[in-house]
Amino acid sequence: MFHSCMYGKRRIPCCDIFRPTYVMLRGRCFRMRAFAQTEPDEAGKLTLFFKEMSSTYLAVTGRQAVS
Repeated sequence: MFHSCMYGKRRIPCCDIFRPTYVMLRGRCFRMRAFAQTEPDEAGKLTLFFKEMSSTYLAVTGRQAVS
């Protein structure tokens, strides 16, 4: 599901931030652990990149539109 995770300019393991959890009628979800920003502005920004996911709503191909 996750392509990569960045904290500022540093690449960090997504598995260190998110824990899988299972929700009735939805299946596997990810819950973010307690994560406090300790650095100012852009240096402490958490950025998540996701892999392309299936979608029945956005495109004829069944994929999300990527710009």
